[in-house]
Amino acid sequence: MLIFTIFHKSNYWVFFFLVSFFSTNNRGTNPPVLQILDPTLINGKQYTYQIANAKGHQFLLGNDFEQGTLTIKETTYTNQLLKYDIYNQVLLLKFTNQFGSEKVIMVSDAWLTRFTIGDMIFNVETRNGVKSIVQIIDSTNITLCYEWKKNLKLDPSSGIYRFSNPIREGFVILNGERFEFKGNRSFAKVFGKEQSKLVRQFLRKQRIKINKASEPKLRDVLKYCNTVI
Repeated sequence: MLIFTIFHKSNYWVFFFLVSFFSTNNRGTNPPVLQILDPTLINGKQYTYQIANAKGHQFLLGNDFEQGTLTIKETTYTNQLLKYDIYNQVLLLKFTNQFGSEKVIMVSDAWLTRFTIGDMIFNVETRNGVKSIVQIIDSTNITLCYEWKKNLKLDPSSGIYRFSNPIREGFVILNGERFEFKGNRSFAKVFGKEQSKLVRQFLRKQRIKINKASEPKLRDVLKYCNTVI
């Protein structure tokens, strides 16, 4: 749909246009379901990062764009095509411009506060003057948080660079305090001496490793932890 408006003001002709594009697909190389070209939304630099012949990729979930939302200046934009580059720590947005060309930009983090990709929720936080992207898994009294990254290393045997698998570093927000953990034992210690025994038993019984478990399993862990604190 293409809407044009022209009006005359103070001896000047003013020309506005609004462009919106539709697509039936929500992922892959297709443009968003509905995209209005809002300058606040598309205020970012073009994404051009590439490493020739590197094995793997720099993204959290894969090379495909996923449907999600993002919040900028307290405005939430839905039905966007997003991809999270965890090696460079940037959020990518794909859209179709007013000329019908697909573009991929890095969303500016100046006003970005939150985004979702699929069922995953991320906050953009500032700690000690440094911004970071944090996945959050909320429950009644506990928030489980993960920061994601990848490494890029040269394989000396082949001379080819390889991206690592996604790596996540976790911490818990409990009663407003932040507690970092490395694995099951340090995670359980967050909840106190007596409760930590119960939490470790639960993790062991359910065969859950806190830094490798899926989000549904992690929600089960939080649900149990809420019963013992």
